[in-house]
Amino acid sequence: MAAGETFLLGYLELSSLKTVNNLYGKAAGDDILRQICERIKEILGIDGQLGRVTGSEFLIFFANITLEKARELAQRIIDDLLIRPLMIGSAPFRFQCAVGLVELKHAHIEPGDALVVAKRAARTARKQQGAQVVVQQYNARELADQSLELRLLREFTSAFSTDGFSVVMQPIMSLSDPFGSLNFEVLLRKHDRKGVAVHTGKLISAAEESGVMTRIDEWVVSTTLEWLDANQSRLENTAFVCVNLNGMSLNDPHFVESFFATFQRYQHVARKLLIEITETVALQDLDTTRTFIARLQAMGARVALDDFGAGYTSFAYLKMLPANALKIDGAFVRSMTEHPTDIAIVRAIVTLARSLNMFTIAEWAEDIPTLRMLKDLGVDYVQGYVVSRPQQPELISKARHSASFIDDHKTRQFVSYYVRPNGDDSSRLL
Repeated sequence: MAAGETFLLGYLELSSLKTVNNLYGKAAGDDILRQICERIKEILGIDGQLGRVTGSEFLIFFANITLEKARELAQRIIDDLLIRPLMIGSAPFRFQCAVGLVELKHAHIEPGDALVVAKRAARTARKQQGAQVVVQQYNARELADQSLELRLLREFTSAFSTDGFSVVMQPIMSLSDPFGSLNFEVLLRKHDRKGVAVHTGKLISAAEESGVMTRIDEWVVSTTLEWLDANQSRLENTAFVCVNLNGMSLNDPHFVESFFATFQRYQHVARKLLIEITETVALQDLDTTRTFIARLQAMGARVALDDFGAGYTSFAYLKMLPANALKIDGAFVRSMTEHPTDIAIVRAIVTLARSLNMFTIAEWAEDIPTLRMLKDLGVDYVQGYVVSRPQQPELISKARHSASFIDDHKTRQFVSYYVRPNGDDSSRLL
């Protein structure tokens, strides 16, 4: 790539080709492919070169045209295939397709990585209704993030290892007994070979795409239970320990059996587990999720519905999942002092939880006004920076209660004087 030249890579995913092969045979499919290629080449002219990757996936290499021009050509291809039918004998057939575009800047991205990035952009385009061309543009941060995720993908797919993995624990404070209980959530962390922390979101995304998420969840569960077993004499004030399970794991029979085998081995401390399940996970397979919850509760552990209120069907699916707790979505908590609507939503969730004899945990609480409001609304537990950032496990094992991690004098004073038991708390609290 000579200095000053501009290159863009387009990844085009074509739908319905498999349908053509099934309905009319592969000879007809081959003929359709020829027609599609001729139509695309006609639109591209001298501005782009077309190449076929697999059955219904193509690359378009744009040289020395602007990003807007490449986007326009990609949209013309999409519109042409959708509006003008191709002929299979005398039968017309329309095709939908999606295009992902990525700008290639010399020395900034490896060719193989560019291919993956463009393909991901095409996948995003396919999922977004009405947005059929997605452009992946880079600033320095985005490029670093993308490179990190691709590096993780290569690492996980070549030789998966838990080297560099660790857990931290974020205290969850009772709003009725802040100085008498020590509960917390277990959070996954990873550091690279240089000791630099890896962004957890990128880690999860790469783990899901590479298919190793269940192995990571197995590691988190076993590591947590081993730690609880080793420190059980110091955790007499700990009623629950939150652990989040990924949807891929809950819907993997091998993981489920491995999970319960580990649970059985550590049952004396595993009863403290409060497994967090999100609405997205639950709705992937409602029957499987319900069976998992029932089995878990029969063994003495509990379940929390995480990010409650964030989805469209949260209240509807609640009646189908017999959970023990609702973890209120942090988006409502973080801005509730500024938006009355968020207060109303949190109040409704608390009322609903009480009527179902569930307890509530509010996450992302960051200041005293939010803490005061959550207490006034009757929320049972609170998690967030107003209490503590995630801590190393050895610090958790030395603490007597969650409030001991509050390092702000005014917050600690507020908790000491204002946070008192509510009369109707005892039936719900652990």
